[in-house]
Order: sequence, then structure tokens, then C-alpha cells
Amino acid sequence: MMKIAIFIAFFFVIASCIAVDEPKQKVGATYPATFGSAYSMISLPAGKDTVMWDYKATTFSVLSYFWWTASFNDKPSSCLQDIIYTITVDGEKQTLNFTSKSLSGEDFMTKGVWGHEHFGKGSTIGAVYSTMRIPFAKRLLITGRPTSCVVNPATVWWMARGMRNQPVMISGVALPATARLRQSTISNQLFKRLEYVPLISTNKAGAIWHTQVEMIKTTSPNWIEGCFRIFNGGSTTPTVIGTGFEDYFQSSFTFSGGAFQFPEAGCLKGCFPNTLGPTLAYKVHDRDAIFFEAGGFKFTWRIGDITNSLGQKCHDKGTPFFDPHDATVSTNVWYYEW
Repeated sequence: MMKIAIFIAFFFVIASCIAVDEPKQKVGATYPATFGSAYSMISLPAGKDTVMWDYKATTFSVLSYFWWTASFNDKPSSCLQDIIYTITVDGEKQTLNFTSKSLSGEDFMTKGVWGHEHFGKGSTIGAVYSTMRIPFAKRLLITGRPTSCVVNPATVWWMARGMRNQPVMISGVALPATARLRQSTISNQLFKRLEYVPLISTNKAGAIWHTQVEMIKTTSPNWIEGCFRIFNGGSTTPTVIGTGFEDYFQSSFTFSGGAFQFPEAGCLKGCFPNTLGPTLAYKVHDRDAIFFEAGGFKFTWRIGDITNSLGQKCHDKGTPFFDPHDATVSTNVWYYEW
């Protein structure tokens, strides 16, 4: 019996030595933490950049929510859609500029209420929001400046929040800590028929995040046949990512279903049957991720397009597909680069 007891005791000693311990927290480990601020009825003088929030970070951080609404002389005004909010990260010269249209695709006074997880407008007057991730390491500065027809100060309500120690994710892929959000814009620019519209041009690696294009006016409906192309890693051979304007924005046949708003894409105005503009559509590249390599990346759209001898569209040389005319265009593209 004594031998059996000694054997059992020895067994438990050995078992305790080889047992797998529960994972323990490392000393100094970092975990998600929320930071943020809000202000009710801040006054923004016309034509002047006013500091709304100056946040100093002690670790890698990401702004993940920004909401605002406003009034003018205690009344709503279409002038308020022209308030420009500028976000500067880590003192960089490249800034991010927001308006109600660039955040939500809608003008401030548009009666439509719509939204998804990334952008939207929660009221018939303002209440514009974005959950687009803006990474930074040391400092986040937000300023506001009323422009255009705002003469007296505008009254603004705003909220902003973010997370510490969390990476930016696209389609389940964590972006490097050096990734920074960039913005490429075109405002009311006239392009010739069959001309390429430059949406992104960079020598760094990165990922497209959000594309918003507004065809403001033209005299032929055939502008809509223009294809979207990317040129990756310095290549001169494109990859077609949209076989027509409405195709890229997840519709077909000149937006025959009319206006729609999906989490990934939508057409907000000027959809079927209006094809002479203004037509505004958006696409979010989250689930449909498009990453690009360093060494030269270009993202383009074309005013109308070309077919080859087989009648296949999206070619550089050949015969114009029907007869596109010149078009006036505005674009707003968000992308990350590192």
C-alpha cells in the first residue's frame, strides 16, 4: 500500500510540473482604450480656422468616429454645407478636409436621411457622421472654417472618438502602424471625352478605402461607359476594376434600379433615368479590398471608353464606344499609404 501511495503522490507532482498554465498578462502590455471629446454650440467665425480639438497621444491611436451638425443665426442654412473641417495628424503638411458632402455624399440641407456603418446623414438638416479610421501616433488636430456665404459665426455641435492601441483593419487585414489616411480630390474640373480622370497616384504601398465620384454635367449619356482601371507596381498594363461607371458602383444598365444605398456602394442622386448629371455615387473598399504595391500606383476612371475589334470595351486604343462628350467632374477618394 505504501508503494502505491508513493506512486500516486509522485504522479501528481509530475502532472503539476507539466500542466499548461493559463495565459498571463504581460507586464506593460497594451489593450484597447477609448478616448474622445465633444462640444455643444461652439462658435466658428466665418473665414477663420478655429481649433475645435487638439489631442495629444502617448501611444498609437486611431480616430474612429466624427459627427457634426450646425446652425446659422439659430436657423438651418445651406451655407453650412460649406464648413470645412480640417484634420491634421502628427503635424504633417498633408491634411484631410471634410465637408458634409465628402463625409456623407449628401449636402447639408438635403432632406434625405441615409447611412451605413461608414458614412451617413441622420437628420434632414445635418447630423453627418463618419466612422472612417484615421491613424496617428502623436497628435490629432481638428479645426473648422465656415466659407462661402457664411458671414457671421456658425454654431456647431460635434463629437469625436477613437481607440488607442488598435490597428486599422481592411477586410480583416491589419494595416502597418506607419499607414496614414490620404485624400485625393478634384473639384468641378472639365475633362475631354475619353480623357482619363486621375483618382490616385502614389509611389508608396497602400489600399484604396473609399471612392466618391460626381459627374456634374455633360451633353451625352455615353460618359457612363467609362471604365475604372488600376496600374499596380509601376506597371503600364491596367487591371480593370469597373467595366463602366455604374458597374464599378455595383449597379448596371445606367443605374436602371434607381437610387440605392448599400454598405459597399450606392448611387445617391442623378441615377436612372437621369444620365446627363449631376450623378453621384460611392464605393467602400472594405470587404472588396484593393491593396497596391510600392513603386508606382495609379487609379483612373475614363470619360467614356474604347472598344477593340471584337467590340470589347475598356481598351486603350480602338473605336469610341458610342459618342461620349466632355464632362465636368468632382471626385473625392480616400486611401491609405505606407
